[in-house]
Amino acid sequence: LQRAKAKAYDLEEAIGQYKKGVHKWNRNWDHRASPAAEETDGEKKKEPQSKAKRHLFLIRHGQYEMWHKDSKLKKLTELGRQQAKETGERLSLLGYDYSILYFSTLPRATETAQIISESLPNVPTESCGLLREGAPFPPDPPSKNWRPDYSDFFQEGSRIEAAFCRYFHRAPPSQEKDSYEILVCHANVIRYFVCR
Repeated sequence: LQRAKAKAYDLEEAIGQYKKGVHKWNRNWDHRASPAAEETDGEKKKEPQSKAKRHLFLIRHGQYEMWHKDSKLKKLTELGRQQAKETGERLSLLGYDYSILYFSTLPRATETAQIISESLPNVPTESCGLLREGAPFPPDPPSKNWRPDYSDFFQEGSRIEAAFCRYFHRAPPSQEKDSYEILVCHANVIRYFVCR
């Protein structure tokens, strides 16, 4: 009975729960301001700034075999492999000094990252479970084909928010040159990152 109640969520109620946490812009949005920037005796000190910038490339995995129920079987299609190959070639042509390529642990993102890395042989790669696909927020308008359990929004949303906190932040003051990082993940994750 409780499971049935959890499934029968009200979209307006779910969105309202998230809106309660909306606040005005916080200049320390990534919680990485140095303690030197805090006010002392009513006087605000100037925060040390990095001269460098962090650049993140958000890439959705290639087209995959959606009809499998088991996510381990959802491999890239031929078109998906071609998309990944062309993405890798394009990233290489851009000529940036990429520092790392992170990727979701789901097979379709892992396979995409492996193909992309063939065009970027000197760029280290690292898998990250935080980047896995999930349901971070109730769809609006509601989807007829996709209705996750209400509890998924809190569990998956927390995980995807943790991914945001890990990858989206200002360059530290000690960083001297711009950095370029690649994240290969999923549409819901990328949408969350961009809208966050």
